[in-house]
Amino acid sequence: MASWYGRVNYDYKSKYLLGLIGRYDGTSLLPKNNRWEPYYGITAGWVLTEENFLKDASWLNFLKLRLSHGIQGNLGSLVASGVDAPMSSSQIWIGKDPSRCLPTRNRAA
Repeated sequence: MASWYGRVNYDYKSKYLLGLIGRYDGTSLLPKNNRWEPYYGITAGWVLTEENFLKDASWLNFLKLRLSHGIQGNLGSLVASGVDAPMSSSQIWIGKDPSRCLPTRNRAA
């Protein structure tokens, strides 16, 4: 199992936040055509308590709105038979496209 991970954070005036996350995971337990898979995420935030309309609000210390989206994968859900190549179409897959897990000779033309 190997992974590459990267993250970039940016903030503008300590009010507006942006984050980009990327991960590239690989394992020798899966067939070669499905061994590596990229995953990503993005997040955005707005610190409302830094805005003029809430700056003087004594009843509020910190308020931030945050929105995020990403994809993830997990090998922990594979049973022992799920990692033996070649995988059949009845077994689970990692990633976005289940056809990538099937051996070449079994794929529909």
